[in-house]
Amino acid sequence: MKKTKKSKAKYSGEITYTYENLKELMISARNIQRIIYLVLIIIIMIEQVYFFITIKKVSISFPLVCMLLCSYVLYFDFNRTIYNNKVRNNNGKEVTQLLEFFDDTIKVTNKDLNLSFDFAYSDIQKVYETKNIIAIMVKKNLGLAIHKDSISEKQRPKLYEFLKEKCNFKKDIKKISVVNENIFWVLLVLNIAAFLVFSFI
Repeated sequence: MKKTKKSKAKYSGEITYTYENLKELMISARNIQRIIYLVLIIIIMIEQVYFFITIKKVSISFPLVCMLLCSYVLYFDFNRTIYNNKVRNNNGKEVTQLLEFFDDTIKVTNKDLNLSFDFAYSDIQKVYETKNIIAIMVKKNLGLAIHKDSISEKQRPKLYEFLKEKCNFKKDIKKISVVNENIFWVLLVLNIAAFLVFSFI
């Protein structure tokens, strides 16, 4: 009796979900929040310019600080909670996943727990490229990823074309940026300082 030959994956890549990698994936999944946060950043910057050009006390400063704090909780702190939950559920270790792209399915394997499951290409809604990862949105609140370093630069465009064909995407893979948390702290300090200074003018 002949053994059935196991088909080989056309492409494969893996990722260890460090906080930074998970943050990029979660922000890719919540694209609307990313846009809202960037809009808030722009509003805050305009307000700071207004402060220093007009030298006037403006009453909207404190509410905008509150809005920025809320966006921080939604944009960054939520990601930290997800990260902690993943580590706790993975026996205290950061999760490492292997993604294998076959002709008909994507196989996802948790290398620490040796658990695997499959997804059909028809389940994929969007694919993004960030600074460090390739994010694959399977469903509205579910994302998969591979680290860009785990697949060669030569193979990466081929993988994108492969996914574009399998998922019937009309557009190329979109590149998105993730706002650095340090921007939040700088703008928050500037806002509080401006509010205190101009309150006494």
